[in-house]
Amino acid sequence: VLEKGDCFQAARSALERALAIDPQHGAALLQAGQFHVMMAYRNGDDPSRGEALLERASADPRLDARQRAELAFYRGMAERARGNEAMARDRFDDALRTDAGFRPALIAKMA
Repeated sequence: VLEKGDCFQAARSALERALAIDPQHGAALLQAGQFHVMMAYRNGDDPSRGEALLERASADPRLDARQRAELAFYRGMAERARGNEAMARDRFDDALRTDAGFRPALIAKMA
């Protein structure tokens, strides 16, 4: 029987393997950054580790517009985790400028 934690561990292991193969792989860095930012947001922790991964991801020219919108969104969530709502909303706006239909940013702006 699989538990929810088993799936998270499998995903983290896959990300670690991907980054071992290509430490600059933007999509893997984005997913790892997302995980760390959201864990920090949910637990009231410092999102800096996730932000560092997002910064590395942003350097990958292979990322498409949707992934770049995700980057901006998760940067906004890092700011929200810090209690910096004005900067969070600016980042959500960045996400929407990149992809006007990016629902997570639309929803986050309503919160």
